[in-house]
Amino acid sequence: MSKARLLQHSSTILCATGGFACIFVVVSVIMSTDEPRELSRRTEISLAAVEDYVIKNINPENIRQFLRYLTRQPHLGGTEAEKEVAQWVAHTWQQQGLDQVHLVPYHVLLSYPDPIIPNLVRIVDGENNTAWVSAARQKPLYAPEEASLDIPFTFNGYAAHGNVTGDVVYAYYGREQDFDFLAKSGINISSKIVLARYGKIFRANIAKMAETKGAVGVVLYSDPADYAPNGSDFVYPHSSYMPPSAAPFGTVKLVDGDPLTPFYPATESAFHIPEEEAPIPKIPVQPIGYEDAWQILSRMGGTVAPVDWQGSLNITYHLGPGFVNPGWTLNLDVNNNNTQTTTHNVVGIITGHEEPDRYVILGNHLDAWILGALDPNSGTAAMLELSRVLLQLHNETGWRPRRSLVFCGWGAEEYGIVASVEWTEQFGKQLSDRTIAYLNVDMAIEGNYTLRTQSTPLLTDAIFQSAQRIPNPDPVELAAGRKTVYDTWKARRPDRHQSDKPQMQFIGSGSDYKGFQHNLGIPCMDICYTHDNNTIGDPMYHTLYETFALVDEIYDKGFYFHSAVTALWGDLAVVLAESKILPFSLVTYATFIIGAQQDIFENYGELISSQNISWQFFADAAQAFNASVAVFTESLNTLDLNSDLAVRRVNDQLMMVERAFIDPLGLPGRPEYK
Repeated sequence: MSKARLLQHSSTILCATGGFACIFVVVSVIMSTDEPRELSRRTEISLAAVEDYVIKNINPENIRQFLRYLTRQPHLGGTEAEKEVAQWVAHTWQQQGLDQVHLVPYHVLLSYPDPIIPNLVRIVDGENNTAWVSAARQKPLYAPEEASLDIPFTFNGYAAHGNVTGDVVYAYYGREQDFDFLAKSGINISSKIVLARYGKIFRANIAKMAETKGAVGVVLYSDPADYAPNGSDFVYPHSSYMPPSAAPFGTVKLVDGDPLTPFYPATESAFHIPEEEAPIPKIPVQPIGYEDAWQILSRMGGTVAPVDWQGSLNITYHLGPGFVNPGWTLNLDVNNNNTQTTTHNVVGIITGHEEPDRYVILGNHLDAWILGALDPNSGTAAMLELSRVLLQLHNETGWRPRRSLVFCGWGAEEYGIVASVEWTEQFGKQLSDRTIAYLNVDMAIEGNYTLRTQSTPLLTDAIFQSAQRIPNPDPVELAAGRKTVYDTWKARRPDRHQSDKPQMQFIGSGSDYKGFQHNLGIPCMDICYTHDNNTIGDPMYHTLYETFALVDEIYDKGFYFHSAVTALWGDLAVVLAESKILPFSLVTYATFIIGAQQDIFENYGELISSQNISWQFFADAAQAFNASVAVFTESLNTLDLNSDLAVRRVNDQLMMVERAFIDPLGLPGRPEYK
């Protein structure tokens, strides 16, 4: 048997005895619809031809129809509606012809509003009468599905059940410096209800800081200064800006994954810690629309807020505590219930021919706070169209990727990256040994201005090259001579250090790549089309108004921006799955590390030196990495590309680069980040 056939044979054995199908069957966590089908022989097609096929065969109308189906009804994580979406995605992949499709369940703690008793914020007068009460739900404005009886009462996931009353304090964006300013101004947060704006930090951090400082509750709102800068006449459904009744849902849990099974997958046999020990808020938290926030802020007394704390509600903002009227207080009544329920991942596989035990994983979550036309269903629709195109290529030509392509639809992401983290905890060893990269599209679009990409430095060059292949979906940009997605990205979001390149953002922890990047050391990226810089974030994020109509009539008429993201996602996946030598950016990574080291030295060098700590070991390590990259890169020039074993060895070295930065004990004080 030749070396090539030996490698192919041994790889198939690895896949059969320890790959996805075997893993899932052994632990009995799947519902498999079909036995893995006999693999056809691979037809040799050039990488460039495969890339061209993917880019040219993305059908925007298919994406539109997928999105229309996905946004018919709410589908909160862990509900029957989420399961129906998961089953529909699984059925779609079966019909398209994926080699394997599995549902993978996890039993987790999630949070829901009471179906009968709404969460409310009240202003109570001195005689304990209700002077004003907030809306229980966001009001329907345009799309028929906004009036669905299945729309839940407005809530924040994991906010504690409770009824509290106290003086209200305006805390701006609820950051640590904002609370420090209040303390320096003589305003004590203890026993108060905090009113804070969305925008600068994660809402769970606001809730945690307020709880730590003794607040009894938190009310969150989105100020029109950030989310409706052109005034109330230019909001949804007339534009993509936030209407006054919008109240964004969202989790207020800080720790990712199931809160009752830390560091262990939430399978039936898992040990669960008591709920009272879970790292979830102990105080009630509730979002409201800015028309309701006006009712509170317009009545507040105390010191006038600083100029930069003022918003756009056409009133003078005061800090409090309390209201102008003596004896008036704010009441916060939250009736959420934490519930152990089942959420599902869907996993579909196109098995690789030469290296089936090497995985390029693509993922998007399936659950939505309400209708989720942007987050996540724009990404789900893109993923379904991409899998269709790749299977169409296979059916027409016999093409099969060199390495396996694994498509994943994640459950309960909105609650704090739940089911994807559980999956990486359950299959961490296999994924760490075999995964080339994880390519995430949390949502395909949140605007139509330019590309937004978060990535590890290892994938930077490959992403740039793929973006240069994707035709520009923006006719205005095309008319200006910018022919590709890359051209607009570079022009509208240039890198602040290298203006001839587009901005590549750090890969954070806000979506399903967290378990792969920060726990297993698997290179990750996340892409979407985004808005310009005039707003803090997507104005419709997690609101009732994230509807199909918003996308179809305002954001992406014709679904051309969706198609561009789908093509870019697919092109990068194909390049990683097909390239004989993995196209990882070692030189870019080395440059990034040296630059980051310089930033640390500039910001903390004096502090480090004052503690009599040597900087030299850190400096030497960065230089050693840089030197190793140079030697390794030079060695590739003499690599025997006809030797499958030599190619395998080099690619395994490249795969392990990101793993080298993983500390199995985790960061100090944050063991869930490794």
